[in-house]
Amino acid sequence: MPNLFKGHSGCKIELDSKGRVHKTCPKHYNDRLFRQAAKQMEFKPIGNFRAAKVKNVGHGYITMNYEPYKNFDDFLQFSGKKELDFIGESLVYYIRTQCKKNRKRVSSKIIQNKYQKVSNQIFRRWGILVSELNFHFYDLPEYLYLITGQCHGDMTFSNILFDKSEMVLIDFLDTYLENPIQDYVKLRQDTKHKWSLNFSNVQNKTKIELALTYIDNMLKEELHTNFQEYYKEFQLLNLLRIIPYAKNKSVVDYLMKEIRLLCQH
Repeated sequence: MPNLFKGHSGCKIELDSKGRVHKTCPKHYNDRLFRQAAKQMEFKPIGNFRAAKVKNVGHGYITMNYEPYKNFDDFLQFSGKKELDFIGESLVYYIRTQCKKNRKRVSSKIIQNKYQKVSNQIFRRWGILVSELNFHFYDLPEYLYLITGQCHGDMTFSNILFDKSEMVLIDFLDTYLENPIQDYVKLRQDTKHKWSLNFSNVQNKTKIELALTYIDNMLKEELHTNFQEYYKEFQLLNLLRIIPYAKNKSVVDYLMKEIRLLCQH
């Protein structure tokens, strides 16, 4: 089977001769794999989004239908305003639909403990202290009142397959806090911070950057509706969480630059 790619978790994605996609993972990842598969199977279509159909789940693997749609970079480099509006409007509708009207009290200890764990991982892996960010997390109130709702868990543009009439979500992920803000920061990880573009091999990256910025301007409106109060803290933590898995120093430098720019606003 041809290997499509290998993620940070050590999981591999392969395509077999019958057109089925196999995701295989190390044994230690098995419990998470079952939770992720359940999340993907339980997802109900929202607007122009649906999930790739899971065919089978076993110890260390998931089998899914192959979706003959395009990756974000292949799609965006040939997209005009009509296609970009379609993507942006679909994403806004998805986020709004995931957000419920009520709010839930969440202990800030959940975010603080995650920040402390990630900070320690960054220091062990790269020898970098991020203590200048402490006040963003340790000065939070005892409880945060967050919009409730479901989330994909890793909704980067790399986990969306694109077509002119619909989009398919893949690689659902369980996360430390199941909340729509997680999907929002992941989307803007790409539209604002251009993260997935670092791993694109297409030539016309300038056009894709402009396309991502165009979509980001549509997503930014949601800040004032649902996420304004704690967006910065969740995005900082989101970007920090990538650093322990980075393969080289240039990627770390890129992420730290984006983190510093975010802190200035």
